[in-house]
Amino acid sequence: MWNLDRFPLDKSVKIFNIGLGEANLLNIAGGIASQGNTVYIYGVAGFIIHRLEQLKFSCKHFGAKKGKIIICNAGKYGYEKLGIGHKLDDDEAIMKMLEIPFYSPKNVNQFLSIIENIKDNGIYYIQLGKDI
Repeated sequence: MWNLDRFPLDKSVKIFNIGLGEANLLNIAGGIASQGNTVYIYGVAGFIIHRLEQLKFSCKHFGAKKGKIIICNAGKYGYEKLGIGHKLDDDEAIMKMLEIPFYSPKNVNQFLSIIENIKDNGIYYIQLGKDI
């Protein structure tokens, strides 16, 4: 069980662990964002962004119209030993194809700056390695 006490969250923050249902995760995120909320998605890159139908329709064209969806994906570096599904080399091309802003911070400070500067509703993709 995770120790959520270490996260400085207020009472309005809800954390959901969807497990291995990445397509469902994107549909749920779109629904939550459509109510004006900010949703953070975190997971292994290949398992999330290759769910193009849900990413495009549920998130970009439905949820992100009224809320924010910020995808923070692990998988660029540090996951090579877990197999090709855990390491991604086409995430930037997919985001460009879908016209989703793409960020690739090099350290934690850059990551936090990106998060703090996302003000507008929409969908955003932050490429992370295992160490960020």
